[in-house]
Amino acid sequence: MIGLRIGAAELDEIEAGAPALVAAADLDLPELRPLVVLVPRDGVLARPGAQPVRSLPLPPDLPLLALLAGEEAAAGLLPLLPPGIPVLADPALLSGLLAEALRTSRAAQAAAEGESRRLLRALGAALPRPLLALDLPPIGAAATAPPASQALGRPAAGICTVELHLAMPGSGGLHVRLLAGERVVGSWRVPEAARGPGWLALDLPEPAPEDPEEAVLEVSTEATEAPPLLSLVADRSQAGLALRLWTAGPGWSVLPRHFDWPAMGAARPALPLPLPAALLAEAVPDGARAELVAVGEEPPRLVLEIPAGGEMLLRLPALPVGPADLLRLRLLRPVGAEAGMEAALAVARADGEAGTGWRPIGARAELALPLPEGGMASPRLALRHRGRRPALVEVESLALIAGAAGEKRVAPPAELAAGRGRYAVAMPFGAALPPWRSAPPAPQPPLAQPGGPARAVLALPRTAAGPVPPRMPSAASGFQELRLNQHLDNAGSGYRHLDVGISGLVSAAGLWRQVRLKLFERRGVAGLEFRQAKGWPPMFDVWPEGGSDNYGPFWRLETEVTGLALAALTTPHDRALIAALMDVLPEIAGQASRAARLEMAEAEPWIGLARRVVEAVGAARGTTRPV
Repeated sequence: MIGLRIGAAELDEIEAGAPALVAAADLDLPELRPLVVLVPRDGVLARPGAQPVRSLPLPPDLPLLALLAGEEAAAGLLPLLPPGIPVLADPALLSGLLAEALRTSRAAQAAAEGESRRLLRALGAALPRPLLALDLPPIGAAATAPPASQALGRPAAGICTVELHLAMPGSGGLHVRLLAGERVVGSWRVPEAARGPGWLALDLPEPAPEDPEEAVLEVSTEATEAPPLLSLVADRSQAGLALRLWTAGPGWSVLPRHFDWPAMGAARPALPLPLPAALLAEAVPDGARAELVAVGEEPPRLVLEIPAGGEMLLRLPALPVGPADLLRLRLLRPVGAEAGMEAALAVARADGEAGTGWRPIGARAELALPLPEGGMASPRLALRHRGRRPALVEVESLALIAGAAGEKRVAPPAELAAGRGRYAVAMPFGAALPPWRSAPPAPQPPLAQPGGPARAVLALPRTAAGPVPPRMPSAASGFQELRLNQHLDNAGSGYRHLDVGISGLVSAAGLWRQVRLKLFERRGVAGLEFRQAKGWPPMFDVWPEGGSDNYGPFWRLETEVTGLALAALTTPHDRALIAALMDVLPEIAGQASRAARLEMAEAEPWIGLARRVVEAVGAARGTTRPV
């Protein structure tokens, strides 16, 4: 029997991970990307209508989801395909098959990530270093009191640390939650005594898992008088919160301070959670000297110096036990160190105190102690040295572990947050809203912009008639960096543009880590151009309907038919992006002109182009805009 062959392009896709199935030639199926549908034609499996330039023998172990064919066609094709492929006679069953394949793929991915984490630990590899993903420092003295929320403009996946900037620590408890849709990714309750002015770091036990939903940070407080004040990124009341986001890869883990384990439901850390350096720094030594020492890029470790013939007690701060059931301590001593060192680990329990008792330690030692269930635990490490010279002991790691003591604990269910008020900086959207009206301008001086002169506010005329496009929020507060990609201005061509990239665009309605646009003029029409192409970051939740050319899809917002272009924005987040850009577009044009080393007389026309776009959008929206 002559075997089937497969198109080389289709085989490459499947081997790269694309799901695939074989369908009978008489079936008319729509395009189902990323699913690869293979149809037999002249002994070759290929996409419907494709003419493979090159084909290869069908691998006997090729992963195929199913054979979609009637009984007669299936009888002829099954012997030619890899064994064990299920047969679907009805195309309506395809959706269930795809759903099962997706679940299997996700389970395999989760298992692979878990295995990689275990290998990292087993091999003693260095922990992945967190990377700064977003940096929005406070600007001026503007601050707001909780409750507040901030959309982060990105999924929660990979986030390991959130830092909030406190203008004033205030009184009462502070509750912070990191959400992805309806799912709680992280929750922290920070007591008054643990807060100070400046940056407040909030760690997750592990990097946040994959989730397509946009991450949102919520902050609330129990204080009714003198609440904490959260710094803002601009001197205006509706600006975004000053914050930093850090991300890390699989294998990173830490014991999070102030973590609200009950709010996480069945929280079970997959890795040991080592105490962070900030927590070790609060340890109180008695009878010896303690110092945090960092070597190279490794996290700092606690080094203890014990006098000859002395004893010492190291009191560690209270730790949130959460679902952990074991405290593990690893100690290191220099090679060739004098013998006669003993260690003991103890922790207070509701029924008294539990401890390991004195254990002799050599060059390396490990002590483990079961923990009381729930609440807080206050460990203590005791060391005694019988030698004749002072001795050094390094705390290699001190970590909480779940499940290692033979128990499988689940954190108690979170209390219902019924009746808890929520204030979102991002305003609501939807067709049910009444027509938007601009508030009368308050008598105030022009706003000073970071790195540039003050901007005046010009009231633009409202235009009548025409359907009102979806509402767009205003009050963007700025951006972090600007990069000029290209300055094109060919005299006599009728076209010119500034191609710029922007980092850290922030508004009251969201954050965008990377934005790229072209500010252009074509035969007297000014506008902005966005593209779906290599080198262009994904900026829109849903790509707005526009045009296409040899370089790929594009969407333009021009001073002509502006309202029609705005109507292509179908999500609140995408409308918020354009609203944010309108607030800072003249400033973008000015900075890009300076980056192109244009004289002031040459820069003014570009700033004028930006103002024309802002005016056109404001007229289409029936709003006033700062220009």
